[in-house]
Amino acid sequence: GHNGALLDVSVVRLSDGRLELIGNLCESLFRKHSSSIRIYKDLEYIDLPPEDVFEVVSVGPDLRSSVHRVSRVWRRRVREGEKLVRLVTRAGHEIYLTHHHPLFVLDEEGEVRRKEAGELVRGDRVACMMKPPAVKGRRELPREALRGLSESLLLPDPLGEVELLGRRYRRIPNDGGEQLLQAEFLVSQNSHPVRLPSELEPKLSYLLGVLLGDGCVESNGYLSATFDDRGYLDGFVEALRSYLPTAEFRPQVHGEWYLLRVGSRILSEMLVGMFNLPRGKKSDGWRLPPLVLGSDDENLAHFLAGLFDSDASVDPKQPAVIFVTKSKEAAFEVGYALQRLGMLPVVKTYPNRGFGRAELCRVILRGVENLRRFAEVIPLRHSRKREALKRILSKQKTRRGIQLDKIPAPKMLKDLREGLGLSIAELTRLARGKGVRVSESLLRHLEKGRTKRVGREALGALAEVLWERARALGREEASLKAGKLLLLSQADVYWDEVVEVGEAEVGERYVYDLTVEEDHNYEANGLVVSNCMGTLHANSASETITRLTEPPMNVPPIMIPALDIILMQQRLHHKKKGVVRRVTEVAEITGLEGGRPQLSRIYVWDARRDELLPTNVPSRTLRVISEFSGMTLRELQEEIKRRQKVLSWLFRKGIRDLQHVGEIIQRYYVEPEKVLKEVG
Repeated sequence: GHNGALLDVSVVRLSDGRLELIGNLCESLFRKHSSSIRIYKDLEYIDLPPEDVFEVVSVGPDLRSSVHRVSRVWRRRVREGEKLVRLVTRAGHEIYLTHHHPLFVLDEEGEVRRKEAGELVRGDRVACMMKPPAVKGRRELPREALRGLSESLLLPDPLGEVELLGRRYRRIPNDGGEQLLQAEFLVSQNSHPVRLPSELEPKLSYLLGVLLGDGCVESNGYLSATFDDRGYLDGFVEALRSYLPTAEFRPQVHGEWYLLRVGSRILSEMLVGMFNLPRGKKSDGWRLPPLVLGSDDENLAHFLAGLFDSDASVDPKQPAVIFVTKSKEAAFEVGYALQRLGMLPVVKTYPNRGFGRAELCRVILRGVENLRRFAEVIPLRHSRKREALKRILSKQKTRRGIQLDKIPAPKMLKDLREGLGLSIAELTRLARGKGVRVSESLLRHLEKGRTKRVGREALGALAEVLWERARALGREEASLKAGKLLLLSQADVYWDEVVEVGEAEVGERYVYDLTVEEDHNYEANGLVVSNCMGTLHANSASETITRLTEPPMNVPPIMIPALDIILMQQRLHHKKKGVVRRVTEVAEITGLEGGRPQLSRIYVWDARRDELLPTNVPSRTLRVISEFSGMTLRELQEEIKRRQKVLSWLFRKGIRDLQHVGEIIQRYYVEPEKVLKEVG
């Protein structure tokens, strides 16, 4: 049954890069489809119509990030006397969820397991998103919101009456519609023309970052910002000039800092209307613009450059780049943005001593690899910050920092090495041959437990050597274990330590969950949370439906089509083989007719031939997979044959236990051609 849920303030990452509170996301759908709300026990849910289906970031069996569709949203009230689990990790991730909501943990043996929130203890390592899928394409800007913002529009026209920057334009009233989509400038009397971008651009992103960092959209139509560095000021002026090409920019000099104020009510209102920039002083709960979070990586990097140019510091002692804000929401969104660009920040809150009771939040980026990635990706214009970062990186000294990018050292390393007859010296020498620096002392410390975590590159090199050695010796079990270590080293998640776990009373409010197709998990507050599942005993697919829909389970028939397939397994007496277990039926749920779920039998067992045979009834599931994967039915059938080949090989080899079968399947996701070559 469905019993896991998150508090309404949990942040979910959508496939387009946007971050949404799960409460806001679900409530908007419950309001929109109030007449379609279904009840299951004390839970309410909605099956989303095609136009409202959305995608979230999830993690596959190979520990790689991907996106999958959400087909249903759930909610329920917090039960009387119920307490939620409050979980805090070393990197600062904090989440409130029900006791039965599973997360993914990495145990000491290097196994990835699901564990319910109520069973977590301090020291557990939980999966957190490290590399979400890239967001592709630029975001178009909502131009219709600019209707009436200026007196007129300028449309390109070789015969137009207005000349601007060497080109001719036709002036028309700003009445919106198709002409607003074609306009290049917004103009009003006694106002500088404002260039109108069709999509989010790097210069506009940088401008937004500066204004949200240490700038301001004044109520009188002025844009203002203070600067403590000439390079940073020049970067801001360059960005502004792109949208105010005829304006003059005259910064005021105040000793070692500058103040720039530029009057343009049109541009000010455009930024407020399109990006929800605050007027006047930022509130303590300011957020990053959704259009920026949902943009491509280049725009996101330029936005962060403006934000960090204006409101961050480079600390050479830690070493670290540190962004400070009063807004907890903005701090976590900045953290998620850095994470999307390949960095692993820590978000910490601390008292704002001497300045009231409000807390401050720090987004901290430590470690040489993080800082090197920051310098490569974030185009800072602040000359002193760039130089400070350059000096840190020139020393090239690895610092411990928080080591989020390192993996808890699995105990199986020593067993694998010894079982394959490799000495510490041999293994490290071969690993160095992979182009990675791995010392003998590191491996000794790892095996003796003195060093608790190992870098991804080092683990990957060790795992690759162990895997190659196991294959050369024909040691299938050892090669599977080494392959698992290789997957860990290449994963898009990292393993964050639980530092606080306890119960919390949250009062009368809702908790929420999502039904995610295929991977059945999603990212919430930076952690990877899982869905729930169960099993049922029956003699046929038809009887399964009857047991589900009648007492004592009483599942509403309308819910049954949420299932895709019913697979029946039975213990039978075979006249030649004795007692055997066989899959006797594979049936699809195809919908409802007359209020009853309809079944379509796709495979049935032939007792005489002792084979599972197709009925040749067209498969709805294959058709759906074809539609959403872009593969033809013939291509899908070929892929099924390839997977059948792997399963047959497992059967012939006698590999049947869950762990080893799972390892082979994980490897097939990562390197299908190699697995197929092995099975012959």
